[in-house]
Amino acid sequence: MKINASKTKVVIVSRHGRTGLTLAKVTIEGEHIKRIDPLVYLGNVLKSPNESSKDIKQHTEVIYTRTIETILEKYIGPTELSWDVKKKQMGKIAPDLAKLIIEEYKLPLQPAEYTAEARIIQENLFPHCDIMP
Repeated sequence: MKINASKTKVVIVSRHGRTGLTLAKVTIEGEHIKRIDPLVYLGNVLKSPNESSKDIKQHTEVIYTRTIETILEKYIGPTELSWDVKKKQMGKIAPDLAKLIIEEYKLPLQPAEYTAEARIIQENLFPHCDIMP
């Protein structure tokens, strides 16, 4: 395996708060690897030891549902996202999700228009995202 040291970053996380880890330096073939803190990965905030007792997961699923329902309300009135559609939309990237919602609810939008509206809604909602317990 080859690792590109110039594109690599490291975050040091410990469950036990071992302070020696915070001083650790990582090098690859003599090149120092930049340390970042905190790291947000798949909705989880990973921090250095002693800064948090557990990983924090943002409750993003609510935001995605609220985004879709906001767009649906604008074009067809108050509509609760059905479980069948929720199952279909899981894991889809933005253009594919847009196509799915447009087709399912017969919205008068192109995928790019839907995605642009969704982005604006999400930019307003994410700063207020609840933290999961």
